[in-house]
Amino acid sequence: MRKEFVEAYVNHAFNTSVENLFQEFKRGFFLVCEQDLVRLFRPEELQGVLVGQDVHDWEKFKQNTSYGWRYHDRHPTIQMFWEVFDELTEEQRKDFLPGGLSRLTFHLAHVTHLERLDLHLCCLTRDDLEALIQVLPSLTALTELDVSSNKEVGGVVHLLVSALPATQMRRLPFNSCYMSNESFTALALAVSYLRTVDISWCKVVGGHLALLLDALQPSVVSELRLCSCELTTDDMQHLAAVCRRGCLSSLRALDLSYNSLVGDNGWCSLFAAGGLGSLEDVDVSLRPSTSAPCSAWLPALLRALPQMPALARLAMQRWTADCQEREQLRYCLKKRSVLLERDPDLQDTSSTCKGNSQESLEESQPEEIGADRTGIYCQRATHFVALLLFF
Repeated sequence: MRKEFVEAYVNHAFNTSVENLFQEFKRGFFLVCEQDLVRLFRPEELQGVLVGQDVHDWEKFKQNTSYGWRYHDRHPTIQMFWEVFDELTEEQRKDFLPGGLSRLTFHLAHVTHLERLDLHLCCLTRDDLEALIQVLPSLTALTELDVSSNKEVGGVVHLLVSALPATQMRRLPFNSCYMSNESFTALALAVSYLRTVDISWCKVVGGHLALLLDALQPSVVSELRLCSCELTTDDMQHLAAVCRRGCLSSLRALDLSYNSLVGDNGWCSLFAAGGLGSLEDVDVSLRPSTSAPCSAWLPALLRALPQMPALARLAMQRWTADCQEREQLRYCLKKRSVLLERDPDLQDTSSTCKGNSQESLEESQPEEIGADRTGIYCQRATHFVALLLFF
């Protein structure tokens, strides 16, 4: 009797109670997978087809690994890493795949001397980030944490910031992290001591840049990257006001590219503000699919160049200007050995300008020659008349 009850209960729990739900799942499944084809596979074979095999080709994994910063496949540190990696078990190797950080943070907590932790583009999961947040207070020497290009980071910025030693952090990029208004506000509260601020590709910044800029400590930040943040003219004018106050006097790199919503007044305000004497690299390029004239703010840029003695690179892709303006810009930068990055169309147009100038010069030469010949003919005619009168 007891056995029958258990069997009936199990049947109800696993079959009868979920019959309707299972039939809906079955109907949807066979809309995607051909029913006759599915019958050809055993359960374990079907699982391999649909889910994939849990077997990894580690040699290909090694060959397809890309390295950032100064590292390459022959670097001693990288070779040492692969030697250790090859000694790991299969399960330990899988811990390095996306979603495995949560199983490694226990070991990370013992690396108390760690100063730089790079986890960008690692497909970090929410579990990974929660585990990382738990271990961050143990990393007392940490000054740089890169979790950029991880979608899930945008939802835990406030937790990350509160777990970090804020006063000693120097670099904390959050570009491409799907930040929310709450995340952006949390970052603004912790940005005071950062030397590098990179929130590129975060649309929430547009219209709210003042919140971030007002939190910056004067003469601390050396790199500010705001690429594709949907900045507005008001944002740029607020950035100009911060420059006038001298808060960005130590800034060396400024990336404002792909912000097409900024009007001419915004660019004029920025370049007329001053306070960027240490700037070495500036990028104001437009997106590849767009273009716009820079005639309205180019004079302000030309006047600002003498106040930027350290400038080494100026990128202004897709901005158009007439021939005279391009020549003025090229001449000002050539005297300073500044690298000017423009798209090929602008360079070709500049060459055309030179060609037109050369053609104009060549066209004017026959006229001058003709004028000289006319003078010679007149002089000879005068001499001829004089001889006739003499005789």
